[in-house]
Amino acid sequence: MDRIMSSTPEISYRQIKTFFGEKELFADNRCRPLLKFLPPPMRVAQYTNGYLSRSDGEEGTGDHGVSHSSSSKSSKKRKKRKQKALQNQTSHTEESVLDAMLSWPRPITSVLIIKPDAFPRHVVKILRRLYQEKFSVVAIRMAILSEDQASQVMPTKYEKMLGERSVFTSHMTSSASLVVCVQRINAVRRLVDVAGPIDPREAHKVTTCGNGNWRAEFGIDEFSNAIHVSEKYVAACEEQKLFFPEGLCCKQTLELKMEQIPFVQDYSVMREDKVKGREVGVCDNPNVDLLGTTGMEIQPVCLVLSSPVINCPKSDKKPGLLKMYPPYIDIMEQLLTQGYEICAWHMTCFSVNQAKKLYELMGDKSSNNLQFTVNLLTSGPSFLLYMQRENGLILFDSILGSCLRRYSLLEHAPNILRTQTLKQTHICVKHLFHRLENKRSIIRISHKRALEWQDRNGVTNS
Repeated sequence: MDRIMSSTPEISYRQIKTFFGEKELFADNRCRPLLKFLPPPMRVAQYTNGYLSRSDGEEGTGDHGVSHSSSSKSSKKRKKRKQKALQNQTSHTEESVLDAMLSWPRPITSVLIIKPDAFPRHVVKILRRLYQEKFSVVAIRMAILSEDQASQVMPTKYEKMLGERSVFTSHMTSSASLVVCVQRINAVRRLVDVAGPIDPREAHKVTTCGNGNWRAEFGIDEFSNAIHVSEKYVAACEEQKLFFPEGLCCKQTLELKMEQIPFVQDYSVMREDKVKGREVGVCDNPNVDLLGTTGMEIQPVCLVLSSPVINCPKSDKKPGLLKMYPPYIDIMEQLLTQGYEICAWHMTCFSVNQAKKLYELMGDKSSNNLQFTVNLLTSGPSFLLYMQRENGLILFDSILGSCLRRYSLLEHAPNILRTQTLKQTHICVKHLFHRLENKRSIIRISHKRALEWQDRNGVTNS
């Protein structure tokens, strides 16, 4: 026997530490083809050693536990630390191989976009698959992409192909998409695997999980292929900053701090200065139908699905008897099946004052459960939805009630807030949404500055 191979990672670590010192080990990233799906090791090493600037405005110096006062002495110390940090940024920081072997895998985030050809038709199925793959949703936003946003999520193969580039951009900007930020260990690589090749015809030939890949199941062609996913870790970070500048609804991790991606502390759309600048009214566009196919009035409704409804259930039941996805999946499936249209969808967190304001707007005053509602809305992130259908307000309780009874979810009825009247819906839309992304929405939101510009230039909404 002329060579010995370590049989386990633990033995490998002990043998390496026995025969080699820390400065004798150097990482060779050329032998790591999956590195593009992970945070750059050199950047992580620089951040943890204090050579990169912190997201909270302080420069890293390695002294993580030092507190700073507002005195002149501390300001001089901060200036010296900043100068030292700038010098350190140019220095070479090697990744510690031994530390990398001891580190545990950490959850990272990635971006999934359900394209116009699959939203809302396949939205419930795709979200259900996400939870089955152990992803958690940390941000969600319904949006009509601009041409600039579409170009930034364009596959690299189309960048120099003018015809394909035009087709891709026109498809992505044609109607609303659902942008979802997900989190799990090795999120970028796993999302790429389950999505499959860009062309569904090629995706049919590849099997990456038990039921095949998602583009093969939901896609039509290489443009209408149901979903877009971040191809690399760096692209995932750029797309999170592009679509969720207000931040994510999760705890901050080392990677999020390093990439300066914030977390949501309150709902900025509800701030008083922004609410005053919005006007809400019935849509006056002649292309928007105010009556349904049966001649009944289309009625809007605002929903708040609180944290217990959008989180996966925790129970003592056997794993086989416990659903792998949260209750809102069944609720959304029932509402969409019954003809409700989604006009706005957002995920956010509320401050205590905002939770009290929301109780004033939507709460049941007769039950006197202010404290329960405040605790409910501040316990975690919530979904905000604006939906509409024929007699949507009148029939909502019966449709939702049948759904809760069918899926044994009656315990979640108090965790769902909704508007009761048209007037209440209009007021809630003004406070909860900056814009409505469905072109068939019977409510329109206008902004005072935009209205003033239209009046000066003689522009009409039609």
